[in-house]
Amino acid sequence: MERRKLIKQGKGGYTIYLPKKWIDKKGLKEGDEIKIYETNTSLVINSQIKEKKDITIKISQYNENDIKHLMTFSYRNGFDKIILKGEISKYHHKIKEYNSNLLLGFEITKIEANQIILENISEPTEQKYDILLRRIFFIIKDNLNTLKEDYKNNNFVNTNNIQDSKNQVDKFLQFCRRILNKEKDIKNPVTNWELLSNLMKIEHSIFYLYQYISNNKNIKSKKKIENLFETVIEIFDTLYDAYYKRNLKLIHKLLDYRKTFIFDKCIKELELSNGIENIIIADIKEISRTIQLSLSPILSEIIQKNIDL
Repeated sequence: MERRKLIKQGKGGYTIYLPKKWIDKKGLKEGDEIKIYETNTSLVINSQIKEKKDITIKISQYNENDIKHLMTFSYRNGFDKIILKGEISKYHHKIKEYNSNLLLGFEITKIEANQIILENISEPTEQKYDILLRRIFFIIKDNLNTLKEDYKNNNFVNTNNIQDSKNQVDKFLQFCRRILNKEKDIKNPVTNWELLSNLMKIEHSIFYLYQYISNNKNIKSKKKIENLFETVIEIFDTLYDAYYKRNLKLIHKLLDYRKTFIFDKCIKELELSNGIENIIIADIKEISRTIQLSLSPILSEIIQKNIDL
């Protein structure tokens, strides 16, 4: 960390010298514009010029099972070129699959026996963050309704669609995390990261619950489970409306579900059930709990603005 003294200019204005190392790294010159914005107690200076970063990862017997995680962590940490080196010819198919399912805007630009290069070719701009986040909400809502309807009809014909939706949500979420790392002017990056993590948990829970029920269809108390699914959908709809409307009444309603549904209705049903039903109800309870925990970004913003709770 460098310390700089303020230099008084004119009537009440102040200037500071920007570090030459930073200027050179960004390729800035006289007349270029920079962005200045305030975040809580900090004043952040950023340039319009995007710095290109690349990373080289050597794949060996010690990390060959972690290729997926190495790719996604490199992607969401803002690297524009990912170079995988080593004895990776047997992993070409998997690397192509991971790239297609998880790295939005990246393409494989070079394949050799001992090297694969993935590069940012058509990545959306950071302005797409809000659009993709809203799309994530819609996909999860749609999958919850699909789960409920297929369970009600005992006809699980949407396995492939649920799988594709999970992959799409994962891809959008990884991009949103990448933006949070690269664009520091997005408000509340920590709490937004928490929201993204919770949305991923919700989507994955829906996917695995769909798989489990489709393989275990002999459930006695179908109407009871249907009613629980209906309430979960209501809870998620409340989260969506609370997030985009910043509506305090909806926030309080969502918090009330913790008592009336999560720790009352679901607990009682767990006590009265067993076997397959018990597992399904436990998953429903966990999904509802994760939805309820996703309120933190909204509450954080409200508290920062000193809105009366």
